[in-house]
Order: sequence, then C-alpha cells, then structure tokens
Amino acid sequence: NYSHTVNDEDTQYNETVFNPTQINDRINLVMGKTDYFQFNADYVNPISESTKLELGVETRIQNSGNRFNDINPSFTSADNSFSFGRNIHSAYTNISKQIGKWSGQLGVRLEYFELDANFALNETNPTFNDTQKITDKLFTAYPSAFFTYTANENNSFNFNYSRRVDRPSIGQISPIREWTTPLMESRGNPELAPQFTNSFEVNYTRNTKLGSITSGVFYRIISDEISRTVYNDPNNINRNILSYANFANNNSYGIESSANLKFYNWWSVNASADVYFKTAKGTIQNATTNLLENAAVDVTTFNARVNNSFTATKELRFQLFGMYRGRDKGLQYDRKPMYKMDFGATYNVLKGKGTVTVRYNDVFENMRFAFDGYIPYRQQGAFYWESQTFYVGFNYVFGGGKNRALARKQRDTNETQGGGGMF
Repeated sequence: NYSHTVNDEDTQYNETVFNPTQINDRINLVMGKTDYFQFNADYVNPISESTKLELGVETRIQNSGNRFNDINPSFTSADNSFSFGRNIHSAYTNISKQIGKWSGQLGVRLEYFELDANFALNETNPTFNDTQKITDKLFTAYPSAFFTYTANENNSFNFNYSRRVDRPSIGQISPIREWTTPLMESRGNPELAPQFTNSFEVNYTRNTKLGSITSGVFYRIISDEISRTVYNDPNNINRNILSYANFANNNSYGIESSANLKFYNWWSVNASADVYFKTAKGTIQNATTNLLENAAVDVTTFNARVNNSFTATKELRFQLFGMYRGRDKGLQYDRKPMYKMDFGATYNVLKGKGTVTVRYNDVFENMRFAFDGYIPYRQQGAFYWESQTFYVGFNYVFGGGKNRALARKQRDTNETQGGGGMF
C-alpha cells in the first residue's frame, strides 16, 4: 500500500484581547504532506487438523512534513516547520493447537522502531528561535497467549494475555504550538515516551436461545501512561501550557460484559459494558512554587455501547447505535461524560450486488471533550470536533468469493497511536 496526502490550510480570524483592549487580525497558513508505504507478507501452514503455524513480516514507512506560518505583527507571530520520519519493521509467528476440549495459541511479534523528527521554531514577541531533533531506536517483543476451554456447546472459558503499545502521535511530541490564546496554548512534548500495557483477561461465554453472552474480568499493568497535563509557561507568568506527559506506572482492573442477542427475526442487538478501577499516579506542578509534586487519585469509570439492527424487509435494514463514556478523574481535572447516538440504513439493489448506505452520526451533537479541574488553577473547558456527519455511499461487488481471498490479511499489530489524547 502507498498513499500520498496533501493537507494545506489558509485561515483568517479576529481576536480581541482585553487589558489593554487590543484587536488582532491573524492569518494562519499551514502546508503539510505525508507519504506512507506499507508492505506485508503472511504465510499459513496447517501442519495437521489440530495444529496451525503462521508467520509474517511487515514494513511501515511514514514521512511527513509541515510548515505553520502565523502572521500577526501586533501579537505573537510564528514561522515553524517540522519533518517527521517513522519506520517500523516487524516479524511475527503464531502457533495454534487443539487438544480435546482445550485450544490455544502462542505467539510473539518482534519489532524494530525508528523515529527521526526535526522541529524548527521561529517566533516573535518574545523572540524565540530553536531547533529540536528527536531520534529514537527501539527493539521490542510483544508476546501473546490465548487459551480456550470448551466445556460443552453452551459453555466455554477463555484466558488471554497480550502486550500492547500506545505510541505518541506527531502532535503529541511536536514542540510547535497547535493554538494559542492570551491565557493558554497547546503544544506537544518532545520527551514523551510510548505507553505499554500488559493485559490479563479471564472470560466466560454462555450460549443461549437468544444468542451468546460473554462476561469477564481483566487486569492491566500500564507503564509510562500518557495523559494530558497543564503547567505554567516559563516565558509568560499569565499563561498556561496544555501538553502531554508520561505519568507513573499504573494498574487497572475491572469487569466487562458483551452480548450478541437476537430477540426477534427482525431485531438483533450487540451490546457491551465495562467498569474499571484504577489509581492514577504521577507528578504535577504546584502553581505557587512551580515545583513538581507527587499526586494520586482513585478512578472508577463506566462505559457502555449498544448497536441495534432492525430488518424491515429482505433488502432493507436499519441500525441504531448509542454509546456512553462515563466520567473519568485525572490528576489535574475531571473529564465529563461523553455520549452520542447514530442512525443508519442499508438497502440492497441490483440483485444483492449493490448496497446503498445512509448514516447520520451524532444525531443530537452531544460528543465533546469537556473538563473541570482545580490544578494548577481553576479551569473549565470543552473541545468540539466534527462529530455530527451525514454519509451516503454506494458499494458494488464485482465477482464473488475469489476476490475476497485477495484481500490483505487483517492481523493484530499490538499498536495504537495517540494514547492519552483529548478525543
């Protein structure tokens, strides 16, 4: 796979600053591009009816560049740029085996990660010029183990272990300010390290006449947890900087449940819910002394998702989705609950080879990241994004199952990006 993306932006806006009163006309010019290349190959060998071996390799190469020009003679102007190169080379192996009522899979993914980023900052009022280079080379192993005991056709138990990584995104490590106001500005942290999670799970699945229900418990060990942080601007005593930091190693545990149920021929439901408990630990800045202090907070969070599917006719189906993300406590602020509802429909045409899809996301426009805190100062705020969207699409299938076999193998990369972000 190869992709080339160009993302330019030209915006102009007015800003009124009081004490003293000052009206600023500002122009932001953003020029960015990204080249991304991915190659992977997978090999599967069914050694016997009960044993299977999987091998694979993958290379991902990403090169991004961006220039940000903020023109405003009466306020802080900037001409900043960065280049960001990230290469990931990996290989994995899995072996699965079934013995009687037991089945299992052992695997490991070996990964070499390389980062090379350059940031050039040129700002005025006050004058600030700096060039920062960020490099990182890391070899990591991601083991995994999955075991299932099938007592009978209606009852089974599952035991899982996996290791994952949350890598900082470009915006989370870039020292170039994303936006600024007289009281606060947002910028990344070049010293931000990846967050690793070791996860242990035990689940029980029960098959009923209505469908399957899975319930379980989990325990996660989180190293260098990434989170939002606020601290005083050393160059401006009246302004705070909103950034990211690695907090201390934290542990979390909880219970979760999911179900795939079919109440009637025309109504089926996929639902899940979880409750987790965590003690978040880290260091935060004292607003009076500017010194770093140890802090801890106990967290209890509830989350839920429900997806309803309604079959009106053989060709027409409707979907109704709802989600709730409960209040979350942090070391410096509390995140308020997040929730939304989506509605969609699909209609088959052309003897089933074509599908028309209509989807309306966040119908009531409730999605936002809202927070309320007292450290280092009293603070309230909310971030909004384009969550309310309307989509219409048409899909046409050429050929049959043989084409599906050509699709790239979807496999777990043990990776997410942008952990600890606002959204």
